[in-house]
Amino acid sequence: VVGLPDSCRALAVSTATGLTYVVAGDGGCLYNGGSASSGVAANGTAFGPVQAFAAWRDAVFVSSREDSRVRLVNITTGLTDVWVNAGGWQGFSGDGGAGVDAQLDKPDGIV
Repeated sequence: VVGLPDSCRALAVSTATGLTYVVAGDGGCLYNGGSASSGVAANGTAFGPVQAFAAWRDAVFVSSREDSRVRLVNITTGLTDVWVNAGGWQGFSGDGGAGVDAQLDKPDGIV
C-alpha cells in the first residue's frame, strides 16, 4: 500500500492478482468535506495522502498531510471513516482522549 501525495490517491497491489487498484482518493487534490471524511474511499478526495499502512487483512490506514487526518479504509467494502482528527484542524491536542477528537499537524506517516 502506498500514498501518492501528488496524485492525491492511495494505491494497493493485490497479492492474489498482482494488479494495482485505488484504495482511496479520486485524484482531486482538495478537501471535499463529507466525501473525504466518510463514504466510498475511492470516490472521495484524499488531500495529500503521504502514507498508507495495511493494518490487518481488510483494513488500511491512510494519513493525509494536507488536511491533518488519518482515515481507516475497509478494502473489502471500500468504505472509509476518519480515525484521527475528525475536525481536520491542525494542532497538537487530544492526549488521553478519543482519536477522532485529537488534532494532528500535517502527519508525515503512520507507524
